[in-house]
Amino acid sequence: MKTYLPTPARWLLSLLLLVGLTGCGEGFLEEEPRTFVSTETVLNSPEGLEGAVVALYDFPTWLYHSTRYSYWFISGTDVVRVGPLHEDLGTALYNSDLNPQHPASREYWNQSFQTLYRANAIIAAAPNVDFGGDEARRNRIIAEARFFRAYILFYLHQRYGNIPLVTEPSETIREKEQPADPADIYRVIVEDLQFAINNLDWTYDQPGRITKGAAMHLLAKVYLVLQNWQQAAQTAETLIQQGPYRLLDDPAEIFADNNENNEEAIWTLQFDPQADNYGHFLAVMFTPLYDRIQGVRRSFEQGGRPWARMYPSAYLLSLFDKNDRRLKAWYKTHWVYDAPEEGLPPGRQVGDTVRTSDFNPPPDSLLYLHPACKKYWEYGSTRTINQADSYKGIIRYRLAETYLIAAEAYMRLGDQAKALEYINPLRRRAGVPDLTELNEDILLEEHARELAFEQDRWFTLKRMGRLVQHVRLYNPQAASNIRECHVNMPIPQDFVDLTGFPQNDCYR
Repeated sequence: MKTYLPTPARWLLSLLLLVGLTGCGEGFLEEEPRTFVSTETVLNSPEGLEGAVVALYDFPTWLYHSTRYSYWFISGTDVVRVGPLHEDLGTALYNSDLNPQHPASREYWNQSFQTLYRANAIIAAAPNVDFGGDEARRNRIIAEARFFRAYILFYLHQRYGNIPLVTEPSETIREKEQPADPADIYRVIVEDLQFAINNLDWTYDQPGRITKGAAMHLLAKVYLVLQNWQQAAQTAETLIQQGPYRLLDDPAEIFADNNENNEEAIWTLQFDPQADNYGHFLAVMFTPLYDRIQGVRRSFEQGGRPWARMYPSAYLLSLFDKNDRRLKAWYKTHWVYDAPEEGLPPGRQVGDTVRTSDFNPPPDSLLYLHPACKKYWEYGSTRTINQADSYKGIIRYRLAETYLIAAEAYMRLGDQAKALEYINPLRRRAGVPDLTELNEDILLEEHARELAFEQDRWFTLKRMGRLVQHVRLYNPQAASNIRECHVNMPIPQDFVDLTGFPQNDCYR
């Protein structure tokens, strides 16, 4: 991928040819192809700006169109292990593959800045467009673009530590770049999200559209990073009390097939099989090669197509009480014989649990029988049994995390009663006893039980200064490799060479 970013004219034309001008319809990602749309229309009309905003939504879904980005956001923590077929050992193990030429790091950096430039172009153009007096429409467009700018800057800074601050549209990379002051970065992020909160609605007819709730949730996360505990508590509490969301009664409901736009979901990334040529691969990433065991048939009930890329760590599974409803709802730990025509081991029957002791020599359990996360499983609604990619929506933010944010913020403020008020509803839903006290260790354990594999664990451990410690304690695959400087990812070397930007420690 080239380091130079496309000019506004090129990306606007190409995006509009691909995405079209999208109005209010039944599906947010439905396309209305046009044979030609001028770039002047894109930047100088409300309809064009609407289409350009829709194009920004490709960024968060694009991350999951390749397996490497699933590793990028999930691997390398205390709750996940590398499966036998894992394809990015650099991210997972902090070994020499994690270097300035690391493909996921380079492409995530480049794609982030491409989208950042596009958002900046919308933000700069919208105030000069005639909206016929419809200021609410203008502000909504700007608010969505500003949400994406804040979203990109936040995760770039959390991932890399040092980034340039780009708030103006530009056709090329500046000749010289230096790391921005984090205070300046977070001032932009907070202002962007406050604008979004003030100019977006709680709900829209189009699933996946950025809402007031999504902006408020992200702002609460930002306040945790800034250690502004009072604002984090207030923002999370307002979202919980005033937003149109609720905790679902049963953990199994949250990730049930065809239910990803449920009342607990604050923001769900949408994948449309009619509009996209490919979906994401999280449905298959965690499933072992169970169907290669004699007597076990490939089926959606058993896990669908297997890939054996990642699996839950022993540490994660040890955190669950045996009665915790989340364990059964979100993880599969056993497989059963269901193909008698293949022949079963002596003494075994259909429905019996597969055991390594059934075979001589026993199968490699890490390849064939390791535990699986079921949060992204899809049971055939949009794909066949042999298809790897899935179009099931990915819940990016949900209310359970907002409860944990509120609990942590009140804990940091020394208000144990309020902290317990927000963490114990998650415990009650899971069917386990209430907590009577909350500290950082207990919070991290509950965070793992509730949010493992939802792409936040790495960032949470880094924010608390616990990433290196937890990897060394609970991830034996990476324990000997990780160093303190691995809390930041490598800056792409071509960007360093072109701009003189300093490389992060660990990668020089």
